[in-house]
Formats: sequence, C-alpha cells, structure tokens
Amino acid sequence: MKEKIFISYIIPCYNVQAYLLRCLENLTSQNIGGRSDIIEFILVNDGSTDDTLTILHDFANREERAIIIDQDNRGVSAARNAGLNVAKGEYVFFLDSDDWLTDDASQVLYDVYNKCVPDIIITNAYKIKEGALNVKGEWDPCMDLREGIYKPLEFAHSVHRLPFSFKAYKREMLMNHQVRFNEKLRVGEVYAFFLDAMTSSQSIAFTNKRIMNYLVRDSGVMRTVNIERDRTIIDTMHYIEENTKKRMPKLLLEASYKRSLFDIVYLFSFVNYVNKVAYTSEIGGFLGQVNKDTIFRDLRKYFIFKEKGFNARTKHSWLHSLFPVSISYRLLRFSHSR
Repeated sequence: MKEKIFISYIIPCYNVQAYLLRCLENLTSQNIGGRSDIIEFILVNDGSTDDTLTILHDFANREERAIIIDQDNRGVSAARNAGLNVAKGEYVFFLDSDDWLTDDASQVLYDVYNKCVPDIIITNAYKIKEGALNVKGEWDPCMDLREGIYKPLEFAHSVHRLPFSFKAYKREMLMNHQVRFNEKLRVGEVYAFFLDAMTSSQSIAFTNKRIMNYLVRDSGVMRTVNIERDRTIIDTMHYIEENTKKRMPKLLLEASYKRSLFDIVYLFSFVNYVNKVAYTSEIGGFLGQVNKDTIFRDLRKYFIFKEKGFNARTKHSWLHSLFPVSISYRLLRFSHSR
C-alpha cells in the first residue's frame, strides 16, 4: 500500500520563464530518508503568456511527482488556493517560482514533524540578491529564538516580530479552519494567510535550519511602487486586524504583532516611495489615507509611547505624527539621501 504524501510543495507560476528552471531542477533532489514518493509538486500556471507552461510540461514529463494546474490569470492568491485544493500532503509549503529549496529541505521538515507533529513549522532561509547568486546572506526572521515547539501566543511573545515567510502548514488544520488566501488582497496576502493559520493553530515549531533560497528581485512587489496596487495595503491591514480580533484577540496586544503589522503597512507605503520617488500630490493623497487610518494611527502611537529606544520605526512615527505628509515625506527623503 502506497504511503501517504508527507509534503506538497505548491508553486504558483506567472511569466517566470527566466527563473523557473532553477526552481524546478532543484525539486528533483527532494527526498526523505532516500524516498522520493512521499513528496509532490503542484505547479500552478496562472495564465502565463511566455514559455512558462511549456517549461512546466517539460518538467512534468521527466518528474512523475509533478502535478500541473493550468488556469486563466486570476492572481497569485487564487493560484495558491487552487494548489491547496488538490494537495494530498500532510503538510503544504508555498514556494515562489523564483526561489528554490535546499537539497535537504524536505528532510529538515520531516525531522521536525517526527519530533512534535506541529500545526506550523517555521524555518530560516538564505537571502540572495538578483545578479549576485554566489553571495548568500543568512536570513533569520525569528532572530535569536531557540529551537522548539510553542503555543501560538507563547511564540508571539518570544519573537521580536512575527515572520512573513518560510513555513510549512499542516493541511488538516488549514482545511478544518477554512484557512485560505484572500483573493481580494493584492499586497500582504502571505502575512494575512499566516496570521489566519497561526490563530487557528495549537502548536508552532521552529527550526533554525535554512531550507530555501529567497531571491530578492529588483522587480519584486516589495521593491516597486504602484499606487493603485499599494493603496490596497489599507484593506489588508483591516482584514488582518478584524480576523485576528475574531480568532485570537490576545494576539493584538503582543508587541511582535504590532511591529509586524506596522512594518508591512509602512513598507508598502512610506518606505518604498521615500526611497524611490520624489513627492507628488498623488503620492501624498495615498500616504495621507494611510497616515489617517485609525489602525495605523494606533500603531504609530504605540511606537511613540511604548517602544524602547530611538530607532527608525519610532523616528518615522514621530515625524508622521508631528507634520503633514508633504513635509514628513520630504524630511525622510532628505535624510535617506545623505
């Protein structure tokens, strides 16, 4: 009798022919104790117009563990949900098509599972800048957290900020609590999904081992400006706050939650724009919306009065509370240019 699938890697793909081969070729080395048949790869083509689908079919012809879903372009969240709908693994891991796993990724996850069978497994990764693939930076989202298993609130209390990526989720937990990617969100959807899963979980395991290579692309969502897209960060912020209040209200009081929500909103608003473009009235209108939002305002007050030490977060919070956006933006841009 065939053993159950342990892990399903779900990989959304949209016009990524330049990066896809590296991601796919690395998958072939995945095994657990020398076994490869308990791992599956779900490759979701989200309406690509380049050679992505051809590359996927060529790979599937050589790799019997690959499953291809071909759908019209509906966005990365819909692609991830489509993969989740057909996954058979005890755990699922969402991998972007421009990133790639380490050779021992599946074994690392299986070893953690064997110790404690957690609802969520969080790992470390390598960060690699596009154009400098031979230079690997170590990325530790949980910083100095000790390896082990935690209750969700215990985990939140133990980390400086909640991590955004590099997680395997127990599929049964996601199904039982109807945790899905919100297809209406255009930015911050990965973090929103994690919080929905975290607040539905009973246990979170952390290992400091690195299981993937995260490629920082110059054209990535977090490194480009797009006002129409980025203004939806307000929707993401409200979705996160409302869902967390329903699922685990005590999490709202944790400093790590406040730091993470503030950071992701601030990244898609002030940070990206200040670093890249001069002030315009259109930018000012968008950032004014963020600055006046009740949730963001409360977060800003928290860092002004509660955060210890004077860091970038507190400095920016003071500036935005004391001056109109048109002035605080120019002051920040001037300080960044020095």
